[in-house]
Amino acid sequence: MSIIQNNSFNIPLYHGTTGLFIDSIKQHGLGAIDPLDNMKAKDLMQGFFSLADKQNWTDSEWLSARAKLEPLLNQTKNQHYNFMHGGTYLTYSPELAKRYAIENPFGCEYLYYLRLLFGILASREVNEVRSFFEHPVFKAWEKPNDPYLIQIDGLKLSSVETETETDLSHQLSIIEANLHNGQYDASSFKLTDIVPPENLIITSIGRWNESGTKLIETV
Repeated sequence: MSIIQNNSFNIPLYHGTTGLFIDSIKQHGLGAIDPLDNMKAKDLMQGFFSLADKQNWTDSEWLSARAKLEPLLNQTKNQHYNFMHGGTYLTYSPELAKRYAIENPFGCEYLYYLRLLFGILASREVNEVRSFFEHPVFKAWEKPNDPYLIQIDGLKLSSVETETETDLSHQLSIIEANLHNGQYDASSFKLTDIVPPENLIITSIGRWNESGTKLIETV
């Protein structure tokens, strides 16, 4: 089947998010505000990373973590991987969107890695990290944020681009083949327009316990 008709998607697209961002989305729409920019999260990543590099650690644990974190710091993208964060990404798989929302109880993937870097600094007793405690990201980490699934129907094709440097027509043909075979993959799109609140179907996936280790009341 063709997933594009009249230059619009005739399949739903989905976005997984958390309660940290849901009020803003309900008020301004999806894609209206860059949450990481709003929270100055990338500035905090730069500060943490510079602080860690100053320690001149040479152990394999840090060097391995550093290799994973540096692409996030530099916000790189190629044909296979996307380390750019702050944009809004959509998938045609509702299960993938749900999994993304559930796997990030403390905000989003970028904040997860930021939290990981903070954990490295704290566990190695780098006391200078205390100077960052008033940063707004720390408030976002005070409690887990419940997951939400957002569905968009009839989105215009002109409102998206591919997440990586894959040709859009090629990605659409792969998705069509997957759906024909009853399959899904991790193909995602970057939203380039704002989808107003009235065009969003927002569903609660569940509610976290206080520690963010158990999800209850899932749907």
